[in-house]
Amino acid sequence: MLLCFQSPIFQLFFHIYTSGFSLAHGNPTQDPEEFPYKRTLLSTGAILYFASIGALPNYLMTRFQLRSPSVQSFMKVIPGLLTAALCGFNVLVIRASEFEKGIEIMDSKGKIVGVSPKAGEKAVTETAVSRAVVIGTTLCVPDIVLHYLKR
Repeated sequence: MLLCFQSPIFQLFFHIYTSGFSLAHGNPTQDPEEFPYKRTLLSTGAILYFASIGALPNYLMTRFQLRSPSVQSFMKVIPGLLTAALCGFNVLVIRASEFEKGIEIMDSKGKIVGVSPKAGEKAVTETAVSRAVVIGTTLCVPDIVLHYLKR
């Protein structure tokens, strides 16, 4: 695992990017009664929280000087899996309004037929799972392959 990947700055930029991507590609249903800065505050809190949790394994390794080979091999896999899980949770938090209120359903002509909470739940869940799987695979497979190649 690259050392820069475990740094707090990298985690911060990574979660800013994934949050912005989720906001840009979401299906927001406008609610005039909603607090106007709700999405901004929710996004900022999610980014800071997920970045700090993502940098936690590196902090623990350096703070407590965990040097045993078993702990170090365990800590090589944890940051990738943790970042993948946090990426999935990031999608769930950022697109929570779609999960709660649903998304607009359109007919073949583009006319809005209604709002479906079930479709919103399905869309957000599938997006979160797919992002977690893609990120997890991308981050963990190289470590596993390198481990076996070094043998």
